[in-house]
Amino acid sequence: MLDDARTSYLRRMSRRLKDKVRGVRRLPPPLPPIEKSMRAETKPVGPDAAERAALAQIPFLRRLTGPQRQCFFELSDRFLATVTITPLDGTPPTTEERALIAGSCALLYAGRPDWPFPPVDHVFLSNANFDETDLRPSPEGRIHGFYQYSRRNRQKAVWFVRAAVKRSYDNTTDGLNVPIHEFAHTLDSKQGACDGIPTNLPGDLMMPWLHVLKRAFEEAGEPTSALRGYGRKHKGETFAVALEAFFERPIELRRRNPEIYVLLCAILQQDPADYDEQNEWPQRLAGSAEQIIEQFLTSLEKHSRIRQGKLYWDRLPGDGPGPQVMFVTDSGDWSEPASIRRLAVEKALRRAPRDGALVALTLADGKPERVWRHGRRPSVLPWDYAELTYRLHRQLPEVGSREAVTALQQAADRLR
Repeated sequence: MLDDARTSYLRRMSRRLKDKVRGVRRLPPPLPPIEKSMRAETKPVGPDAAERAALAQIPFLRRLTGPQRQCFFELSDRFLATVTITPLDGTPPTTEERALIAGSCALLYAGRPDWPFPPVDHVFLSNANFDETDLRPSPEGRIHGFYQYSRRNRQKAVWFVRAAVKRSYDNTTDGLNVPIHEFAHTLDSKQGACDGIPTNLPGDLMMPWLHVLKRAFEEAGEPTSALRGYGRKHKGETFAVALEAFFERPIELRRRNPEIYVLLCAILQQDPADYDEQNEWPQRLAGSAEQIIEQFLTSLEKHSRIRQGKLYWDRLPGDGPGPQVMFVTDSGDWSEPASIRRLAVEKALRRAPRDGALVALTLADGKPERVWRHGRRPSVLPWDYAELTYRLHRQLPEVGSREAVTALQQAADRLR
């Protein structure tokens, strides 16, 4: 008995040492099995009409070609018919949850119908996050999902937090998608070890992929990379984070990490950036630019209200005689007496609707910074575009500076 325990311990330590040398991180030991009664209640159930309709609403589906879309629906049906989806609290999964989970997995394999599918046997849903130490549901947990391989019965399972599944598809451009991230581990898992090298990687792509993966691992989280910092944990996470960016921010990934994008296109046989650039990118860019300009102009008008005692006038060169320009300022250090200013203001207000008086707001050292005609919206000045470009870049990180300025200028012309 003692010899058996010693042998088992030595084998386990030898395996850990080899993994450490190879840079491979093995997943934690399997959790205790779910009760038989609960497992019996959650046998695989084939898709119904409502789930097929929910699958059609997955945003990434529109990027697939005709054959890939057909393969996507076939794989999703196979997933729902063969994989058990078990809730830990006993509440049956909703139609939307089943469709999002099955669709996320089928999306990775839609361009590769020859790959083995489905890659998992069980999916478990939890209402609480998972603890970082033992991966059990805990109110203090921070993990939203993980992939698990059981050596005891060679079963594969994925664990999700229910809220994280829905939240991943509420915003499909933030680069965070828990289902895609965890199912990505099924592509590079070898008996529980996720090393970032897809199991079915073609031989001619092996050396380029190893070189690109090493580089992406070192650059993850840097401002020049489209991969978030979680990819620095180990190379298996680098691969999963890259797939998140591949589907959620393909244009940014292609611009910042072109090598890994090209190889992912070859591995998955999909090209989402090409579709977005031809069909969705112009509309997204124009819509975001108009939204930012609208917010900027509204803010100007809101914070530049004309108040009694704060309205002053002057004359701009070339605008003809009379008080055609009105200034609004919070400071009253003007050289004219108050009575003269008041009479001029009253006269300017009477003339404004007829002559189209100009209004200038936000004074700096007694000079107007912004001027626009009465009854029209304020103009966007050249020095405003630096701040507006920064705002647009925060919404669309993949946009270039020159492209952003052009889009903002066109939006400002449309909204004037």
